[in-house]
Amino acid sequence: MMALLPGQLSIFLLIIPCTWSTYIENVAANVNNRGEKRHERFVPLVAFECGFRNKYMGEDGAWISDVNRWATCQSGKLDILKYCRKTYPKLDITNIVEYSHEMKISNWCHEEGTPCKWTHTVRPYQCVVGEFHSEALQVPHGCRFGHVNDRQSCSDYNHWKDVARKQCQSKMSDKKKMIVRSLAVLEPCGLDLFTGVEFVCCPDNKKSNDAVEKAVGLVDQNKDEDDDDDDDDYDDDYSDEDDDEERNNGGHFEPYLKAADSISEHERFKAAEQRLNRKHRVKVNKVMREWSELVARYKKMNETDPKGAEVFMREMTARYRKTIASLEEEKKENKKELEVEHEEAVQSRLNDKKRQATHDYRAALAVQVGAANKHNVLKALKTYIRMEEKDRTHMLNRYRHLLRTDQVAT
Repeated sequence: MMALLPGQLSIFLLIIPCTWSTYIENVAANVNNRGEKRHERFVPLVAFECGFRNKYMGEDGAWISDVNRWATCQSGKLDILKYCRKTYPKLDITNIVEYSHEMKISNWCHEEGTPCKWTHTVRPYQCVVGEFHSEALQVPHGCRFGHVNDRQSCSDYNHWKDVARKQCQSKMSDKKKMIVRSLAVLEPCGLDLFTGVEFVCCPDNKKSNDAVEKAVGLVDQNKDEDDDDDDDDYDDDYSDEDDDEERNNGGHFEPYLKAADSISEHERFKAAEQRLNRKHRVKVNKVMREWSELVARYKKMNETDPKGAEVFMREMTARYRKTIASLEEEKKENKKELEVEHEEAVQSRLNDKKRQATHDYRAALAVQVGAANKHNVLKALKTYIRMEEKDRTHMLNRYRHLLRTDQVAT
């Protein structure tokens, strides 16, 4: 095998840490793609444009024009639901929801049937089959995941879209305002009505094709509702900071475990993760500095002893490949340990809240025996049910997160 040139070896070593995350990015679905596309998994969609025949998604992922000339310009929610059921008679259509992004659809036919040559960008409706499942959102590096869930509110897609927009506008990243990248409505409470929204906020003017971001890759985030805050504990789990020297010589997790209770669990987790990332970068930078010194040494040797220089370079290349791989494995293990600590802290907090809710409910029942106390009993019961639901949601989201990241642990 031919020995790589020093410049090529430097590039190779720089690429090694990014290989796996780049792979993740390549296979991740881009939920914010606004172009016309074919779905790998069939999603029943219908699209409308006044003056043109309706369109619906075929099982092969291609848009089909309705043969009925009267099938045009649907606007009422109930009419759209009926159209979904008529278009997909074999599916159990239970609801409708506006799709997460607009789509550019070609070959629209006039109401008369021909010609079919127009292209329009519209937001289709998704025909919900069976139980509603919120669309999974991808969270690119540098972006943040958030959610608002209010069971007392029941609003349409546009309302929750506006809520997500305002939430993102209130956030800042590196002194840059943030905008909505993608969103998905949560639990339905009526026909095209929902109780909340989850969304991804990204810095404005963010270059999605930046080479460094592609190296880091996309990482799925895990939703968690252990707090009443909109941000969850897995928000921006793979954050990155500027290259700073690690000033803290202690372990990664000591500050995390000793943090004050007044600090939110999410903030403690992010701070510990940032310390871990900084310490990892310090080690990688040290390796690369040593590599640069060896390259200079190789060049000097090559002037007087070319064969000896080649042997030296092969040995050093093998050694530093192992070193880089070892550093990446170390970071992976530290990250896993940190997530375990985070999970235990979140679960402990949920358990405390559940115990308190149970105590309050029993106390309200005890008071009810001797006096009218229906309001407090109902309030305590709702609190307890809400805590159980949060615990259930947390466990489900943790399971989904492990499915993506650790099949063995799952």
